[in-house]
Amino acid sequence: MIEYKEALERVSLYINKLEKVRPLSDYYKKKIGLPELLDIWEITTEILDKKDKILNIRFHIVFFPDFPLSFPKILLSKEDFDKIKFIPHLQVDRLICIFQNNSEPNILFPEKIVEEAIRRAKNILEEGIKGKNDKDYEEEFEAYWASNYSKKDVVNKSFLLLNEKPLKQDFDLISLEKPINKFRYIVHQNENIALNFIAYLKEQNIKYTETTGCLILNLDILEKPPFNKTNREVFDAIEKLSTEVSQKYISFINDNTESKLFLFPKIIDTDIRYFGWFHSQPKSNIKGFRQKSLSNYKLLSTLQSTEQINRIMPQIYTNKRLTKRSSGDIAQHLTKKFVIAGVGSIGSNLIHYLNSIQDVEFKLIDTDSLELENIGRHYLGFNYLNWKKTKALKDFLTNSSPIQKVETREKSIVQVVNDESNFINESDFLFVAIGESNIEYWIANAMDKGLIVKPTFFIWVEPYLLGGHCIYINPKKNNYTTFFPKDELFKFNVIGNYENDVLLLKEAGCQSNYTPYSSNNIQIFLGNIYPKISEIIDSEDIDSKSFTWIGDKNIAEKLNIELSEYSLNFESNTLIENVI
Repeated sequence: MIEYKEALERVSLYINKLEKVRPLSDYYKKKIGLPELLDIWEITTEILDKKDKILNIRFHIVFFPDFPLSFPKILLSKEDFDKIKFIPHLQVDRLICIFQNNSEPNILFPEKIVEEAIRRAKNILEEGIKGKNDKDYEEEFEAYWASNYSKKDVVNKSFLLLNEKPLKQDFDLISLEKPINKFRYIVHQNENIALNFIAYLKEQNIKYTETTGCLILNLDILEKPPFNKTNREVFDAIEKLSTEVSQKYISFINDNTESKLFLFPKIIDTDIRYFGWFHSQPKSNIKGFRQKSLSNYKLLSTLQSTEQINRIMPQIYTNKRLTKRSSGDIAQHLTKKFVIAGVGSIGSNLIHYLNSIQDVEFKLIDTDSLELENIGRHYLGFNYLNWKKTKALKDFLTNSSPIQKVETREKSIVQVVNDESNFINESDFLFVAIGESNIEYWIANAMDKGLIVKPTFFIWVEPYLLGGHCIYINPKKNNYTTFFPKDELFKFNVIGNYENDVLLLKEAGCQSNYTPYSSNNIQIFLGNIYPKISEIIDSEDIDSKSFTWIGDKNIAEKLNIELSEYSLNFESNTLIENVI
């Protein structure tokens, strides 16, 4: 392993033979706005200009303490930047983009790292000056648009964009009374994703107003930097478009005194991205003019013509983008709709796993509230005490993702099936995590009667999570009763005899029996069973299935719990697919 000082010495000996090198003093670093604590060299070198004539330039090469594990950075001197300015891969902060983020240096040859960095920097400048890499503007458009071209130049990033389809010419704009995190404005066009977000705003009592914005196409002055355009420059470019577009633009600005939002599309890496601007508020109280005697457009195009437009960069918030950024999966997915009946310790933690699927909607059914004794193994904690479990989970999920749709019913699944069966039957899968055998039998019977027509998972656990079970029932092949011999336990039960006081603990009061098992054991069980659940969800019409998780059998031995003959055939911490 080559240490930093040794690496720098090797680079100095090697590069001094090739280029003119001068280490910068702390005073000079500070003077030109570079960090004083880092080693920075000035390199004077040559490149070819547009006419292939020699052009002398200066680089500032910055070494970081982890060099040669990381690449140095190369900046063009301010004087040379002012001459060359805006070319591809040369940022407004004068940084030259010489390596991709996933590139790694060869740490055994630090001198070659720097030589290659200099070579690439020179090549980028030469190609940019000659216009050979103009197509690369598209790759870095977002960075150029977000750059500050002067001290007063600021790009507004408080806009959230919620759209599943390309924006129409007239789109909707929500202005929040108070920002959510840094976001103050929501761009949308009333698609499902936006309707879910609006429902979230209403549930959270977040006040807002609604206006509209306008989409502008083919504005040539917004193709290449710099983008700190003035009102007059934009108006001149708009007037070169069709008369219809120009008149619409002027009419839109004159409509009222509010600042109006304009967006334009850009194809970046095969995706449509949107960027935009608005003009500052027109100043109507100008000396020498009667108030309102000049239209907004007239004010902005004459008296305020040199003011810069306010650029914005909307942040895209869609399931597609989030999935692409996390898993890299860009395939088209349909929304999955899950009903969870029973959102106690098992049902609530199951949501954590199911919510990892792209674009999921939940329908939650439960009557209970979250009590203090529940939070040891429930997915939610102290903040949600005394909330209805369904409402608490909805609040948690939508605060994490306001575009997610979550519906709740604070009544028993029996009532839901009898009163509004579509609440279940319009979903893709039903998960029953109630843990009451009578209700589970009733649900299986309702499937036979055609009241429930969706594939159903029954999930429950045994005390101390010595056993955890999942039965998947395809309603077309309902064999639920075959898993339960008459007047007997589940066919694949892990505990063999329930006549044992340690299997059911009790707190003071009526109806306060509870089944003991820890949150840790819940995660182990669900973590092992979930891949099977996921496999079934992704499959088409398949047969009913049953899985059993054998927990820690040492617990049974310590507590003198009798195990079933079935479980004696398997080791602890084993998942079995049962065969009828």
